[in-house]
Amino acid sequence: MQEEPPIQQEPEVDDTESKESKVSQVLSNANIKKVILVMLLIMFFVPLFDTTTYLNDNENLDVFVNSVALLL
Repeated sequence: MQEEPPIQQEPEVDDTESKESKVSQVLSNANIKKVILVMLLIMFFVPLFDTTTYLNDNENLDVFVNSVALLL
């Protein structure tokens, strides 16, 4: 008869190595909050720097036509 190979046991996982420390949790949460804040600020303030937010192309044409009409 053949001998069965011994059953290999899985190595025990040390819980202290896999757990996140309190300091790293606090830093991670702070970084996530900063990233979210920066992304929201970008979403709200980038349109403020776009000229189409303030100027309408038709208004520019009307001002030009009125200026030319005044000169004539």
